[in-house]
Amino acid sequence: MIVKSADHISSHHTGIVLAAGTSFRMGLPKALLPTKDGIPLAQYQADQLIEAGCTHVVIVLGRDKEIIENKIRYHGIVCNESWEKGRISSVQSGLNQTASDGGYFSSCL
Repeated sequence: MIVKSADHISSHHTGIVLAAGTSFRMGLPKALLPTKDGIPLAQYQADQLIEAGCTHVVIVLGRDKEIIENKIRYHGIVCNESWEKGRISSVQSGLNQTASDGGYFSSCL
């Protein structure tokens, strides 16, 4: 997702990056897969949501929270203790920990 202009987005939107799953197909959690610039994927997606105009971004972690949270910077971390129940439980965890007057944007890994 590459955003060129954030003119149409309210200043009260919250971004939620869903990164609580179990994907290890590449040898490490998908959230930590590096972009071509070496940035962890979850960090890159959170940065893109900020660039798009979100005033607050949270990254929802689950299974590998301890591994991932030490490798990403400055965004809020939400822990989904029920990550085994699927993606909707991560959406609920993110929504329960944030407040937004304008709406939400979600990015899934």
